[in-house]
Order: sequence, then C-alpha cells, then structure tokens
Amino acid sequence: MAQVHLENNSNMKWVAVAGTVAVVAAAAMWWSRSPSPEDAGRVTDASPGASQAMAAQVPASSTMTAAQIEVETKVMQERQQEAAKELEKQPGLKPIVGPVKERPSFVSALEWQMLKGVSQQAGDPDRELTRLVNFLRFNKQLELWEGMSQSPDKARRKELAEQLIGELPVRITNGEMDLTEAKRILTGLLNDAEPDAQARGKRAAAETARLASTADAAAAASQGRQQ
Repeated sequence: MAQVHLENNSNMKWVAVAGTVAVVAAAAMWWSRSPSPEDAGRVTDASPGASQAMAAQVPASSTMTAAQIEVETKVMQERQQEAAKELEKQPGLKPIVGPVKERPSFVSALEWQMLKGVSQQAGDPDRELTRLVNFLRFNKQLELWEGMSQSPDKARRKELAEQLIGELPVRITNGEMDLTEAKRILTGLLNDAEPDAQARGKRAAAETARLASTADAAAAASQGRQQ
C-alpha cells in the first residue's frame, strides 16, 4: 500500500491512496449514505483515524450488513484500481499547473473527496489542492516505476525515472519529504536513469548536492516564517 504524506508546515496528515480494506470499507459506508460523491460532506481529518471518523458519520439506522459492506468495498477498490491504471496509460504525466477544478482521471472519486477536504484547511485551498493532487500523482508514478522493476521496457523506465528525479527538489521544498528520504529514492531511480556505473556515480554526487542545497533553502525559509 502506498501512502501519501500530506504535510504543510507543521500540519501532518496521511491519506491511504492504494486502499486498505478497513479504510475503503469505512469510506464505502460513509459514501453510500451521502447524496452524491461530489456533494458529500467534506472530509476534515485525513489522519490514520479517518476511517473511524467517516464511519462515525453513518447514522445508526443506516447500518449496513456485512454483505453490503463487502460489495461496497469491492466497488471502491475497483475505482481505486481504475484510477491507478490511468497513469499506466500516460506514465510521463507532467505536474498540473494552476487550480485543479475537476477531478483528474488518475485520482479516484474517494481520493478526490479526501484531498478536497484536506485542502479546505489551508489558507489557500486552490493552491493546496493542486499541491496535494501533484504529490498524489508523484507517489502513484513512483509506485508504477517500482512495479516496472522487471519490465523489459528500459526506455519507459528511464523516462519515468528521469521525471521523478526532476521532481525530488519540489517534494523537499513543499515539505513532503526530507533529504534522507529523497536521497533514498534518488539512489533507486538512478539505476534506471543512468545505466553506466561511472556516469551514475558522477550524477549521484551532483543530484545529491542539489537536493542538499534545496533542503538547506527550505529549512532557511521555514525558520524565516517562524521568526
């Protein structure tokens, strides 16, 4: 299961994007009692306890049977898988620039509801929603790349690895991952981006220095905001 770390300054939230049975089942119960996917009440807590929060919104009279929960869960999982497959069709999808007004095809309806709910807690909801959607895309592309480890299509793996490497500084600047995590991911990506060992070593040094510089700048900016 892939998890997206939705961090903005000191606010830390988690959204499960691959879908665990517990979360999806709770979401299914919550969603099935809402007027519609787009008009349902906003999710204001995307922490690990979000499933309990959503389940708590279901009136006692609306309790679903085990069979109904199983059916709803299966539907939710299928929707999650369908959204994930959209990136398989266009693995090199670039970051979205500007406000996200409609749900992108690679974002499931459940993920869309959760991300919109989280973004409403930010000072600039539109900008935050774009950030969250782009980070979700990045994580799904990273998961897609990891799943291609045995693929004979080296050109496709290289293209995707190059894009992900290029976005690592943005992830640090946005506070979505720290330098240690970025360097760990970089090491794996470079194996596909630079097949030649000597060239890979030189590039690893350059990319690591770039990430370190970005991390220093992000830390300085954060201290400046706190003063």
